[in-house]
Amino acid sequence: MKMKKLKTFYPKFLSLAACLKPKPKQKGEKYVKPHVGLVIKLQNTKQFASSFNFVKKPLGNRNALHLPWQPSRLPSQGFCSLSFSAKGKPGSETKREAQCSQERWAVGLIDGDGHIGMERLGVQKWGPCLKVTLANSNARAIYRLKKILGVGRISRSQKYISLRVRNVGGWEKLQALFSKFPLKTDKYYAAQMVFQSLHFKKTLLLESKAGGAAKVDQNSREFLNQTFKNWKENLKTMRGVPAPVWQASPEFVKAIREKPNLSPKTLLQTLSFYTPDFLNQILDPDWFAGFVEAEGRFYILKNGQHGFALGQAYNSLVVAGIHKWLQIKSALKIRQNLLQPYVLLNTKNQESLLKIASLLKNRMLGMKSFSFAVWLRTLRKKKPALSLKARALLHKINQRQQ
Repeated sequence: MKMKKLKTFYPKFLSLAACLKPKPKQKGEKYVKPHVGLVIKLQNTKQFASSFNFVKKPLGNRNALHLPWQPSRLPSQGFCSLSFSAKGKPGSETKREAQCSQERWAVGLIDGDGHIGMERLGVQKWGPCLKVTLANSNARAIYRLKKILGVGRISRSQKYISLRVRNVGGWEKLQALFSKFPLKTDKYYAAQMVFQSLHFKKTLLLESKAGGAAKVDQNSREFLNQTFKNWKENLKTMRGVPAPVWQASPEFVKAIREKPNLSPKTLLQTLSFYTPDFLNQILDPDWFAGFVEAEGRFYILKNGQHGFALGQAYNSLVVAGIHKWLQIKSALKIRQNLLQPYVLLNTKNQESLLKIASLLKNRMLGMKSFSFAVWLRTLRKKKPALSLKARALLHKINQRQQ
């Protein structure tokens, strides 16, 4: 068939190289485009183009929560707005959702392994800092995180690789990200302290400039320095306090602040107030994938049995919330340490593992995706020989990540 006839038959924005068959299609015949992901009846160019002119329905309102206390309004979960370009080409909403998916993954990684605070840069000098540190073997996750955030500098040591965000412009981008997708651990309060500090410092500088001074005077510097010290001390009392997204009661938060080493069993009692619908509003698969990238572990026992583990010394409520969200049957394990009890989620139940696998599939963006792929490949196959080979490979991967 001549090239001219092909060009008049197919829409201009479709690639000829992607056509499945070189022979011409009859009117009404099904035409499959792999990269579009649709099966349609192709009759003419106008009908094909008009098939994308539909309107997405807005996301439904969240159901009201019936809790024993009066919760404040749930912070925005950062739903992506769906829209088309001026030309009406398909795929724009897919790109937006992919970007939101990566941003949720980034927030999960920061919740798991991030450090947020104000660090001393010199005498009476403070600066904001976000630091995410992983093993050198998982450098892929750090570079992906930098690409998603669009800010930060990467540094390496003998065993670890870190991403740091210290400049004010970078923290403005982080503030937009955390407003869109709130942090779910106690790092939320550290981030709020940084935002307040930057705003406070900016206000003092503007007042100094209004008074004719080019810089903040010495008295203001001393006041600013003491304020930052007080905020850092107050922040220590917020360790383990649930972020506002969990809608914990004021009495519960007060009990945690007064007793930092509160028993995890007491912490977990508050989960009885959380319904599955409420947990679905807080937790999502992309955030969970980022959190697993930092804190999760896939393993295989000597008998070929598969397992998954996830734990934290702080944020017991977050680990327990994930436990209930995944509907894991095995009980949480509590290890009493000197500083803070360690809460561990550990399951070898096949049904639970398959559910975790379905949530994480195509969402792991770091090198732990390789561990997940090796672990998943033998999960569904009851072949001990293959499982033992996968176990040996996982052992080598875990040694590199330590």
